[in-house]
Amino acid sequence: MVDVVDENKRSLIFFKRLGNECVETYIGYIYQSETDYPACLPLTHDYTPEWDYETRDLSEFGEYEGCIRFALKRAVEELLPALGINCVILFLAEKGALPDNTVGIHVDGTSGCPVIGIDIATLRENLAYREDFTHEIMMTIAHELGHALINQRLDGCDACRHHNEEDAVEEFARDWVDGGNINTAILENFVDQTIADAAPLKSF
Repeated sequence: MVDVVDENKRSLIFFKRLGNECVETYIGYIYQSETDYPACLPLTHDYTPEWDYETRDLSEFGEYEGCIRFALKRAVEELLPALGINCVILFLAEKGALPDNTVGIHVDGTSGCPVIGIDIATLRENLAYREDFTHEIMMTIAHELGHALINQRLDGCDACRHHNEEDAVEEFARDWVDGGNINTAILENFVDQTIADAAPLKSF
């Protein structure tokens, strides 16, 4: 437990309970106590991104703040109910802080309430500083939520550890952002096939 909170670092938490509207909570990263979080937020872990990553505050991105909020709100309202996920935690990573020069990451072990990180500075550079890159932020969030669902479904399957789900989660994300479809079958089919492939061959 960390006792000192850096007030300049913040995490965006959006969550949706069945039957209720989308709610946004903007709070400090460090988990000081249970009272820091709404009682209805179904946290299944105590992970905080600052344990592993250099983070940045939303306000540092100025004109891009609206894009980030809009993209995450859309994902919460549309994707979370379809995926059976009640909440998502988004943190903004320092430029280059995510592994393998990626612009997005889902933190393993947090699929119950997925923790997703985005490197906005690198994403912005990759897009040549376009004014509005909501599309790419939505793609990144959907992509990482796809990872969260697959990791949740494959939890406990030791033989499934080495699966490669990148194509499946990218297809899921693109189908939503570009096609307006929430095709969870893409993810579920991948899970079923991965489990089938990992099962020992039966002898007759």
